[in-house]
Amino acid sequence: MKKNEKKGFTLAELLIVVAIIAVLVAISIPIFNSQLEKARKAVDMQNARNIESALMAAFTDGTIQVPETVDQNGDGNGAWVTICRDSQSVPKGYGFMGSRTAFCGANKGITVNGKLSGAWNRYNDDIAKVLSEAGINVSNLKIRSNGKSDGWDWIIIEVGYNSNGFYSRMYSGFKGEASGADRVGVTNIEKQIG
Repeated sequence: MKKNEKKGFTLAELLIVVAIIAVLVAISIPIFNSQLEKARKAVDMQNARNIESALMAAFTDGTIQVPETVDQNGDGNGAWVTICRDSQSVPKGYGFMGSRTAFCGANKGITVNGKLSGAWNRYNDDIAKVLSEAGINVSNLKIRSNGKSDGWDWIIIEVGYNSNGFYSRMYSGFKGEASGADRVGVTNIEKQIG
């Protein structure tokens, strides 16, 4: 008579396989999260570059007209777009965003599409229209990256004139940090763009 031989895995073999799978998962999750964050930052940077290109094109073709003057503080004139993670992540001095995650603005006296802009802290629909015509939907813009030490909570893209002449700048920071004329040094997005 033949004995019934049952073939299968022992408990020890199953535990070893489960342990190997657990180690592989533990190793892969941080790598996956790191790659996901790189992709989010790339989206943020591409959005900023697209906005800068649209503002530069509008400036070049005369759609945006900026006087070549500075005020008594040495501050210039220009048009800008501020993109935030959420409506609470605004830079210092930008409490006027309301519930928006993107704000289009221009200094008083800037002409956009033939219309003179009002106060700097009012949303400028004409800047939003310039971006829309360039294929950029401002209402969908927001910061995608997680905002840790090498990231950002907001990005500002601006073009205009200051005491050094014409300028175009994209810079970043964290919630409550200074922006604009108060911003010094190279910011994280500037480091990553190069």
